[in-house]
Amino acid sequence: RRFREKNSESRERPAVTYQLGEAVLRQGNAEEAVEVLAPLAETDDSAVRAEPWFPRVNVLLAEAAFQQKDYETAVKRIEVVTSPEPRSEFAYLADEVLGRVLKNQGKFDEARAAFQ
Repeated sequence: RRFREKNSESRERPAVTYQLGEAVLRQGNAEEAVEVLAPLAETDDSAVRAEPWFPRVNVLLAEAAFQQKDYETAVKRIEVVTSPEPRSEFAYLADEVLGRVLKNQGKFDEARAAFQ
């Protein structure tokens, strides 16, 4: 957090933001994770969007939405990761979140398909 505050113009700030968002999500703070990661997901900076970790931002946001039981948002974030061709290397993570969303909605056949 201190790095982000002191280095607002640093080239490393997006990567640090990504890592901070992941860390707070792992600590169980989905709301803060969304606050940290949502602006990063919406960036127009092509260099940031080209980073190998960038597609995972939406996976983390989908997980945060899942934890908040906001299944509609979770599915929208998952679609960002799974719809482009070729599929992101993180698509399997998005599929796993989708499977849990569908399971919680009682759509067991669809959930099973997502997990496969």
